[in-house]
Amino acid sequence: MSRPPFLKHIEQAWTESIESDYDSHAVLSERTLQASIWAKLRAKANGQYIFIEPKIYLPPIHGNLSTHVIPDLLVCRGESVIAVIELKFTPRVKADLRSDIQKLRKVRDAKEPLSIELERFRGVQAKAHKYRTTESTQYVLGYVSFGVPRGLSEFLAGLSDSTLAGRLTVLGALTQNELTACITRERL
Repeated sequence: MSRPPFLKHIEQAWTESIESDYDSHAVLSERTLQASIWAKLRAKANGQYIFIEPKIYLPPIHGNLSTHVIPDLLVCRGESVIAVIELKFTPRVKADLRSDIQKLRKVRDAKEPLSIELERFRGVQAKAHKYRTTESTQYVLGYVSFGVPRGLSEFLAGLSDSTLAGRLTVLGALTQNELTACITRERL
């Protein structure tokens, strides 16, 4: 399977955010990591919309009420979701990725268009936008962790049976070495 074009920009933004911003102490939290990646992606965007923490309303499943998830970043173009990005930032402890993985699965399993609310505190409210995941939608899991995160090996072991198989990219930075973050990249 060929690599989707915008995925290389996501991988570059991750690498630049870790090698430049994290290593120079500009990234100190998950929010500043989001902002760093967003700024780098925004500079490369060509018609893509990049949302930070959009509230995505998922359609009801099996008669249950509609639920929502809030991914860290969402990249869209036209009416399609290009990438859903989940980040975990725990440089002093081993990250636990299970809730992030579950969030990616929920978005992937949505069969109807996703409704995204762009909520504002003041001013004119934007109308809800509808975006559809497609067979080319990419799912990205990025982590900064002190050691290999919990939940990752079990998830990767069962990936072949997962709805994310073939469309997941894992980007990681391990902080055990105080001088340099070790960047790992896996396209699964």
